[in-house]
Amino acid sequence: AGDTAEVARHDAMLARIREGFFRHLWNPTRGHPGLYREQGGHGRLHDDAWLYGIFLPIGAGLLDSEQALTALRYTEWGLQNDRLPAGGRRVWTSNFVPGIWSVREMWPGDNHHLALAYFQAGLGDDGWDVFRGNFVHSAFDQPSPGNLGAPQGGTDFGDCVHPFARTLVEGLFGYAPDYPNQVVRLAPQFPADWGHAQIRTPDFSLRFERAENVTRLRVTLRQPAPVELLLPQIGRA
Repeated sequence: AGDTAEVARHDAMLARIREGFFRHLWNPTRGHPGLYREQGGHGRLHDDAWLYGIFLPIGAGLLDSEQALTALRYTEWGLQNDRLPAGGRRVWTSNFVPGIWSVREMWPGDNHHLALAYFQAGLGDDGWDVFRGNFVHSAFDQPSPGNLGAPQGGTDFGDCVHPFARTLVEGLFGYAPDYPNQVVRLAPQFPADWGHAQIRTPDFSLRFERAENVTRLRVTLRQPAPVELLLPQIGRA
């Protein structure tokens, strides 16, 4: 705060990252980032991207709203999707073979972050589809029900807890506090057919109700701040 030299240095760094991303990795014809570009030879772009190359640029704010939508669409046609008997879908991390560890995985944490990207892009139904498919699978189709992870990670590999919690709170319920800038952004992304939902954490609570064309939100904040509210427009054909 107040350090204009550092502000200028970081702004220049961010501009360099953005320029390099779109010059080297973004494929405007296909509408999504590639995985990498050859550093020699023809400098060709490897178009067969994986999940990290999709949801991380969205979370970092590199993509505008249209680019985020086309990039997420790639995960639906460019990667293997598995539909779940109880509903929802899961997306494989990549198309790479052989499918050794961390190269071609079906990892819940990656899918939770993908669901968060859908929520961040304003696609509540699609985000819920991915989110539901993964946590319901871990709750009912695992040796340790409710373990949020996957058997290949063992019962004590808890790295999926954080992306699950963040996607639930920041994605589905839309709680994104920015207290250093004195604002709390609320952008809930409930599926269009939901009529009510409620959450309570040590930092906030939110109660949602929707009937016909009326949406009601009741919000409490542990630390008061101005609220910026963003609600999706839900229309009917």
